[in-house]
Amino acid sequence: MGMVLVVCLSGCATTPNIGYKVEPIHQASKNVEVKVSPFTDSRIGREQAIIGGLYNGYGMRVGDIHEPAGLVKSLENAFKEELANSGYSLIDETRDIVIQGSVEAISCEVRNGQNSTFLVRFKVTDKSQEVINKVYQGKKLIWMTFDSTGSDAINAAMKELIKNFIKDLDEYIKS
Repeated sequence: MGMVLVVCLSGCATTPNIGYKVEPIHQASKNVEVKVSPFTDSRIGREQAIIGGLYNGYGMRVGDIHEPAGLVKSLENAFKEELANSGYSLIDETRDIVIQGSVEAISCEVRNGQNSTFLVRFKVTDKSQEVINKVYQGKKLIWMTFDSTGSDAINAAMKELIKNFIKDLDEYIKS
């Protein structure tokens, strides 16, 4: 008598939770006022809805990771918090230094760990002259996590790219 084994594979989807936390540094004020323009999203089409995939232990894609609502706004808010935490004064009206951010790519994969990448172009003008125009990358791999949504890696990648930008801004301000 023979046995028949039936295997059913089904897909699933998840949406990461963005819980960005600013680590208090309490740096002294730099006496520098900056205006942060609303971030833009230069990605098009499907890229904005699905940012990655869930993979099983055999490497097969079993589901999608959907972008959480307001991810670009969350990145902008985290950016503003980190600027203020680094001693910059945020203002609403345009003065000398204006910062613009444009999201160019976001990806996230969950396998045995989480791997997330952000690409954001930051442009800084000082007295209407462009002084920084560079794509910053935040890329994080987190092994053996119990979060299957990619949230940990997304938050860590955001932090990395923001810190790298602030380092360049600090260098410009000192010069």
